[in-house]
Amino acid sequence: MPSALSGTVQPSVGQNTCSACDAGKYQHVPGETACLECVAGSYCDDGASAPLPCKEGTFSNTPGLGS
Repeated sequence: MPSALSGTVQPSVGQNTCSACDAGKYQHVPGETACLECVAGSYCDDGASAPLPCKEGTFSNTPGLGS
């Protein structure tokens, strides 16, 4: 059975594939079962393994941004 890599999760026990985290979420720990919500001041693309800071000159207080 594969272990989910960073940016993916394996939400069901016995699942044969891993799923990429949706935009607005990330997972930095391999093998986890759930993605984490991006924090305010950052954004997360599909399959993110870490939140990225908002682009220079921009900011958002809204968590869970996808871009």
